[in-house]
Amino acid sequence: MKFILKRHKSKNKFSFTLVDGNRTILKSQMYASKRNALTGINAVIKNAPLERRYDIRQTKDGRWYFNLKAANGKIIATSTFFKTREELEEVKKRLKEEIENASIEYVEED
Repeated sequence: MKFILKRHKSKNKFSFTLVDGNRTILKSQMYASKRNALTGINAVIKNAPLERRYDIRQTKDGRWYFNLKAANGKIIATSTFFKTREELEEVKKRLKEEIENASIEYVEED
């Protein structure tokens, strides 16, 4: 697993995604600074192993996703959509087990 920390030059903002191979697992909000985005990444690493931090939801069309929340209840990142609850649970399990070993790659986007 790898975090991709991205600077959006046109907006002068930062965001991150967590990928596993070619698959995006989580996406963050936009941050005003690189430091704040890194704080968000650290919050994912801290909270992802904790079951109580997952807020699992289902869309009207039947797809599944989750919000990963901090101790204060604020959303840190939102997952991509999954076709089944089982697929979501499989990804969540891997996330809990492997998040501490995730690397960070920095990229700049025009």
